[in-house]
This record gives sequence, C-alpha cells and structure tokens, in this order.
Amino acid sequence: MQVGPIGDIEIYNNIAQSKRGMGVQFLFSYTTPEQNPTNAPSGSGVINEDLQIVFHNNVIATPGTTMNGRNTVQIRGLHVIDNILANNGLLFTNMTTETIDVWKSQALNNNVLLYSDLYQKSIDLKIADYINGDYRVAFDSPLINAGLGSKFTFDYCGYKNWYNTVCPIGPYMGKYKSDAIDDDPITLVSISINDGDYTTRDAKVKVSLNYQARQLVTESVKVLTLLMSLGRISLLVEL
Repeated sequence: MQVGPIGDIEIYNNIAQSKRGMGVQFLFSYTTPEQNPTNAPSGSGVINEDLQIVFHNNVIATPGTTMNGRNTVQIRGLHVIDNILANNGLLFTNMTTETIDVWKSQALNNNVLLYSDLYQKSIDLKIADYINGDYRVAFDSPLINAGLGSKFTFDYCGYKNWYNTVCPIGPYMGKYKSDAIDDDPITLVSISINDGDYTTRDAKVKVSLNYQARQLVTESVKVLTLLMSLGRISLLVEL
C-alpha cells in the first residue's frame, strides 16, 4: 500500500496481507507543495505537523516492516489506532529518530504481533481464516470489544455499531453479546391489516403486529425496549 498525502487522510476497514514485502510505503517528498509548503530545499529536514494521516481498524499483515517512511519531509501527524498489525518486529522505519518517536507515541491500542506467529495468534484471537484473508472474528474473540473506537463508525461489511460503548480492534465488528443483557424470546401472536379489514382501496394501510414477551429493560443499548408483557406495534405502510 502506497500513501502520498496531499491533505488530511483517514484510512480504515482495509485488509492488506502479503507473504512478502512491507505493509505501507509513504511517499514523502520535498517537491510536493502540500507536504513542503515553504518550498524548503532538499535535505533541510523540514517538519510538517499539519498533515494528518489516520490509520484505524485495518489489518496490515506482512513479513516486513509495517510502515516505511521516506526520510525527506518529516510528516509528524501519523496516528495508528485499533489495528491488527503483523510484521517482522518493526512498526516504523526510515524516518528520523525524533519523527519515529512521535509516530510511536501516536500508535494507540493496536494488536501487534510477529508475522511468523500469525497462525497461532489467529487461533488465540479467534479469527476465521487469515490464510485466505478472512479476518472475521468469533462472537467471543477478545478483539470484539477491545477497541478505543475513537474513529469507528461502521465495519468492513458496512454494519454500524450496535453498542454505544463497544468497538473492535480490526475491521470486523463481530457478533458481540453483553453478559449484562438477558436474551428473552418475543413471540409474534398475530398480524392484522387495517384492524382486520378484508380489502382496502387506500394506498396507505396500517399493519399491526401483536406480540407477547417478558418485560425487558435495556441500558445504553440500541435495542427495542418492551415495557409490557402483551402489546401491539402499529406501522403505517404506503404501497
């Protein structure tokens, strides 16, 4: 993966896996005005703290270094958050020591492992099939609720987060279940249209779902809250 920023950039929900090479090659250059706005001469070691590059909720798994810079313009605004990163033991290379130290300080809450350990780690982390690039996680994977979630909004499959305070590491949200929430059955008793009318000429109809359920109480979770043991939900549908 090559990244040459000319503005702020957010990179998320990607799976980059290879049996050789590095994960990310940054394209930094003195000749790129967005990276070197003062047109400082080559070799001057100009520092750019304005451009922001955010990697979050990705998988980057290669036998080389995870992210290789280009030791020209020192772009300091790299943030690496909530990713699964498999490498050769080197997270960042080919920038000044000072810049790499800044990058390390902004690398937060990643699951970092050796590429050579990926087989065993995929078992421990309950990843589906990493060999074929399938990084979906089991419902009880430690990755499901381990993320900071500072940038997470939806996962690789396009699913939005169901829980307000539960976010994953990596691109897959998974099927998380909180132990604090009871699973209780809801039984659909009957469905009626327009309160039982056999026909209608109106384009709008009322659909009533009659259900039976035990009382449920939910906290900070986006699920339907049922406050009666017997009830009715009515919907207006336009045909």
